[in-house]
This record gives sequence, C-alpha cells and structure tokens, in this order.
Amino acid sequence: MLTEIAAMRLVADSSTPDGLRSFLSHALARSFTIAEERDYYMVALLAAEGDRGPTLEWHATAPDLVGPDAMSRWGVPLKKLHFVDLELFHPTIHTYQPDLSALPALQDVPHDATDPRWAKAGMVPFGVEDALGRMTDALARGDTVHAIEAAGELAHYAQDNTQPHHATVDFRSLSYFGGKGPDVHAAMESLGSELGLSPQRRAMVFDAFVAALDGPFPKVSADPWTATVEVARESYRCLPTLGEEAVASTSDGILDIERFYAGPVLTLKAHQLAWAVRRTETLWISAWNGAHR
Repeated sequence: MLTEIAAMRLVADSSTPDGLRSFLSHALARSFTIAEERDYYMVALLAAEGDRGPTLEWHATAPDLVGPDAMSRWGVPLKKLHFVDLELFHPTIHTYQPDLSALPALQDVPHDATDPRWAKAGMVPFGVEDALGRMTDALARGDTVHAIEAAGELAHYAQDNTQPHHATVDFRSLSYFGGKGPDVHAAMESLGSELGLSPQRRAMVFDAFVAALDGPFPKVSADPWTATVEVARESYRCLPTLGEEAVASTSDGILDIERFYAGPVLTLKAHQLAWAVRRTETLWISAWNGAHR
C-alpha cells in the first residue's frame, strides 16, 4: 500500500520527471485513488500480496518472502537487510536503555560493510544503498524489468527503516516487561495495519496517515546510506512511547490492541507510515536523476 501510494503521488505530481512518471505507471499492477486505497486498506491482509506477478507491488513485498538461508552479497542472510540494531555500534552500551543512552552518534556507525558488527546488527543502510544503485544502473541502461525489481526492493527497505523496532536489539520492546511479554513489534506493525484493529480504529489510522503525508519530517542527508542511519536514529526515539504505551495497554500478558492505539501510538504510527512513503519517493527520484544526469 505504501509503495502504491508513493508511486501514485509521484505520477500525479507535475514536477516529477515525465520519464519517471511513465516508468512508475508501467510498473504498477493497479492505480488507485486515495479513497480506493483506503477501502482496500480496510479489508486487506498483507499476506495476499504474495499472489501478484512481477510488478512494483510484488517486488516491494518480495524481500519478506525469502528463505532464512538466502544470502546477500555481503555474506549475511538477506533477512539481515531489513533492520539495524543501533546499540551494537554504541562505544560502551549494547543493550536498549529507556533513556536512549545506548543510541550511538551518527559518527559511531561505520560506512564499512567489513566491520564485523554489521553481521549481527543488520545491514539496512547497505540494503537501501545497494537497491538504489541497482535501480539507477537499470534505469540508465533502459532495463525496465530489473529497474522495477530494484525499485520495489528499495521501497521495502526504506519503509522498514521507519519502523522503530527495526532500529534496536529490543525489537519486541520486551525490556519494558522484564524480558517476557507481548510482541509489541507486531502490535506496531502488522496488527496495527491489518485486522487487529476495529474498523473504526483502522480507519482512524489510515486517515491520520494521509493527513501526515505533508509532514513535517526530520531532515536527513542526501546520501542514501547516511540518511538511512539518520532515519533509524530518529525512529529509535519513538521506542519509549511504544514501550510505555504497551505496558499501559497490557493485562495478564495480553496487549489490548485497541487501547494501544487509543493514544499517541496512533499518531506515531501514522507519522512513520507517511515518512516511509516520502522516503520512498525521495529515493526513487534520486535513482531517476542519477540515471539521467
């Protein structure tokens, strides 16, 4: 859905280069209005996306469908390209701390894929950088098939990058429950985007997301690798809100998803989804410009 909206927004924007508008129109399996996308969102399950052919939407979901043994060119599993556990790059603190003291400075995160910490931390900055490069190269040589594939993968990794739990070793917020509790990651991600919510609350999430598309968003670098680390660092700052609201919404080990989304989490999720769309747009434009400069 995020990929479709990013593409449709660029196609509708007269400032988008004509060639990129044509490419995205060709790449999409369908073209919805925002109202039609909202109707789809109210009933859709993410798993249904796996039934599509080699379209932009298909390639945006495909990175989640790889097996655990599928390897990246860096010798780590492809599954490691969806996240980065930032604490592992802090000079002294390698566990999540609610006061955010384990959040490393930007300069503590090395742009060096051979640093052994990356194999454990996850490599989403390199996943974004690599997909952007492949999209740029494919566009430059007129290879539409591989450009669509890379554009979908780029969208996937850019969108994963705004999920706060993709930036921490505490990827389920279990530290807020003493190490054992509900899966707050799922509550923030799939349960808050599928049928975990009532129709009324689900509609509220979508409408807040649409309202958030105009920003503002944190300013990040024009360099895709650096920007991905900066997005992860900014998203990381959302973790205390998610952890605290999860504790307040949990009774007898069960997280009440409706209650979880009754306060600031709804606004937070809407903002991160909107930022995911805008990051996707920015990176696609960067690839197009790089291919045609």
